Amino acid sequence: MRLPLVILTGFAASLLAQGPGVRQGPFQPATDQVKAYLNLTDAQIQSLQSIRRQEAQELQSIRQDMVTAQQALADLLQKGATDANAVGKLVLDAANLRKQIDQKRSSFQDQALNVLDATQKTKLKGLEEAQKLEPAMRGAQVLGLLAAPQMPPDAGPAGLRPGMFGFPGPGGMGGPGGMVRPLNRGRR
Repeated sequence: MRLPLVILTGFAASLLAQGPGVRQGPFQPATDQVKAYLNLTDAQIQSLQSIRRQEAQELQSIRQDMVTAQQALADLLQKGATDANAVGKLVLDAANLRKQIDQKRSSFQDQALNVLDATQKTKLKGLEEAQKLEPAMRGAQVLGLLAAPQMPPDAGPAGLRPGMFGFPGPGGMGGPGGMVRPLNRGRR
């Protein structure tokens, strides 16, 4: 009876341990709007980006340890493990790694906040409050109470913009003069 509970707890812990990560791909969100809203200088943007890069580097090994622990747990459960101590140890290992990630993130967020001046920190509180309303806004959009955000004029399939997730961009892989041509169905 205790083994199914341990297994369920382990599975839940492994899902929670994954958490949101730092994006490390070709897509990096634009910072122009937050730069304008908070009146950030170019030097502040560079400092913040440097802090994020350092955070990603420091979290990489912990995340790899997390993947290893989750894989070990999955392997153990796949084999029909009956050793509650082994399963519990892996669940606790994953929880401890998650705690390490949270502590590192908090430390790096403090570093990032120290880049801002008092006025910028006050304005940031407005963004924090708006962020809390995001689920309610999505719900209101689903119910038709709020209009969905408009796609930018340069949006392509599924709202992708040039340069996002490898979607062809100007002068790059498929923008004007790029190497990839757009699909012209039936036209040449």
